[in-house]
Amino acid sequence: MVGLIGGISINMSEKDLSHITKELNKIKDRLIELGEKNGTNARVRDMKAEITSIGWVGILEKYHPENNLEDPAAHELFQMYKYIFFKMREDKEI
Repeated sequence: MVGLIGGISINMSEKDLSHITKELNKIKDRLIELGEKNGTNARVRDMKAEITSIGWVGILEKYHPENNLEDPAAHELFQMYKYIFFKMREDKEI
């Protein structure tokens, strides 16, 4: 199989592609496992539940940085909610 990576043409066999796919799946599984251990996945689930519960307007009212001037992390938190909201919309979860 011929493919382009960074504009460079490469040749890969089906065996190579299969190996790469297996390795990427191992990495994905490990990241999911680490996310469960450190609580990241639970936080994302909680944020999704809140988005579903109060909607985008509620998120804007509650977390928009202009409404949280005293919170130095307001911008980053709002960006997380925004990313999760649009990803949920893209995945047709909402």
